[in-house]
Amino acid sequence: MGSKERIARLKKDNRENFLDAALEIVKEEGCQSLSMKKIADKIESTSPIIYEYFLNKEGVLMHEKE
Repeated sequence: MGSKERIARLKKDNRENFLDAALEIVKEEGCQSLSMKKIADKIESTSPIIYEYFLNKEGVLMHEKE
């Protein structure tokens, strides 16, 4: 597997991890309590990394509905 494929797989995996964490937070605490910081904390990452994938928490929630 080339580096482009690895990078693409890593980005896909990261996106799925962010969405999984967001879903857990929403189930546990409700939609209103979701924040990029809470997602980052849940997966031991930082908010700026998540903003590379999603514009805001509404963007995360829109993807959760798919």
